[in-house]
Amino acid sequence: MIGNGVTLIGDKAFQKCASLTAITVDALNAAYSSVDGVLFDKSQTALIHYPGGKAGSYAVRSTVTAIGDEAFYSCRGLTGVTIPVSVTAIGDAAFYACTGLTGVTIPDSVTAIGEGAFYSCASLAGVLIDSDTASIGNGAFGDCNKKPEELTVSSTVCSVLTSGVASFLL
Repeated sequence: MIGNGVTLIGDKAFQKCASLTAITVDALNAAYSSVDGVLFDKSQTALIHYPGGKAGSYAVRSTVTAIGDEAFYSCRGLTGVTIPVSVTAIGDAAFYACTGLTGVTIPDSVTAIGEGAFYSCASLAGVLIDSDTASIGNGAFGDCNKKPEELTVSSTVCSVLTSGVASFLL
């Protein structure tokens, strides 16, 4: 339980907690909240951390506008994720090493995909990146071992900054 006096959770605080299935936040906490074991900022506009031990698919809440850096880091049991149109940014290494993730659709609302966002997602077979994405960071799809059955990147994507996307296309 994250108590009501906690105002700062450092980077990588839960990174090596592969068995963690839920994060609970005291309702009186002024900085953080949790829903179904997932950690958010108080207003639930930023998804901060998804517990590494949760398995299956997850639908990001429609209040979320940003998926934080390393938010789903090494969630090996995550098989699918639904990203709503409210999300505008996917942080660095957000889905790093989510080896069970098989496909993702990134909606028009996402304007930036961070560095290494989907790095080492070994089962990722289908990716759809819609038209308003302005940039894709270095290594965003790097080291994705499985040759994708489908990778669609709209012709209006402004800046592809990564060899990781190029290698994912091969």
